[in-house]
Amino acid sequence: MMESPASRKVHKSRTDRMIDGVCAGVAEYFGWDVTIVRLIWLSTIMFGGTGIVAYIAAMILLPAESSQGISPDVSAARQEKKRSNQGLFVGVTLILIGLIFLFDEMHIISRHWFWFHFPWEFVLPSLFIIAGMALIFWPLTRTRVQNGMDKVSDMSGMRRNLSDKKIWGVCAGLAMHLGIDASIVRILWIAVTFVTFPLAIFLYILMAILIPDENGKRIFDSKTAPNQS
Repeated sequence: MMESPASRKVHKSRTDRMIDGVCAGVAEYFGWDVTIVRLIWLSTIMFGGTGIVAYIAAMILLPAESSQGISPDVSAARQEKKRSNQGLFVGVTLILIGLIFLFDEMHIISRHWFWFHFPWEFVLPSLFIIAGMALIFWPLTRTRVQNGMDKVSDMSGMRRNLSDKKIWGVCAGLAMHLGIDASIVRILWIAVTFVTFPLAIFLYILMAILIPDENGKRIFDSKTAPNQS
């Protein structure tokens, strides 16, 4: 009986790696061909270097595969498949690199990242204005806001996972809600943050405030929401 993605953990492959085995580990986790994962990863590089950031994050976050459970036959089969796919991988890599520079020259895409053009001079004044408005209006609307948050939480059924948290357990809770490994969600979140900075950070903070943990407790609030089983 095959394991579902929810019951397994993604890891970095030690027997089929081009750089650090991230793509091979992800491919094994989802049951995909590793060449497809590598080609998808290469294509994401065209989007402001997002694929590079995601790969570095995966190198840091994912554990390495244990060599104890790998038989010599499986290791040899992986090495043979790796050699057969190397030509395709290198060829597609060269094509994508050429397309990136060609499309940039034709102004179809831009290699400049979002945060280079972000209006940073408006960030600090906006934060002061938002903080001041929150201090003024929060006591007047606290009950209404909390009731609204309770309804949203009850409808979604999502909870922050404190037992597997890195910051506030948002990614771990989302992974548990979707039935996938938390490392996958964290890597994707880092990649999205890199592209949309700082919007994804604001979204993370908002979700951390709105979503209770598995005990029904929220950040900055002593009120306990009903714990659903």
